Amino acid sequence: AKNIESARSIESSRAQFSPLSDTLYQVAKQFGTAGGIQAYRFHCPMAFDNRGAHWLQETSKTENPYFGSMMYRCGSLSETLFPGEAGDDQKGYVHD
Repeated sequence: AKNIESARSIESSRAQFSPLSDTLYQVAKQFGTAGGIQAYRFHCPMAFDNRGAHWLQETSKTENPYFGSMMYRCGSLSETLFPGEAGDDQKGYVHD
């Protein structure tokens, strides 16, 4: 998060966002989400010169952070993560 804050360009911010997003995903997948909310994991196949990238968000309609206003709705929903706690049967996920 500090690297995103100190980035000097939007491209650098986006590059730093990707590993943070992947880490948050692993935490949410292992422990579930907090506050009784679902989290949605999206994938953009064109991010980073077509290597692709994922991100989490609270809404089920695509809001692509990698292309911003250029391609804001580009991406596909790949998983829904549910509220839960470690050891909870609901800590799992559903592939869409």
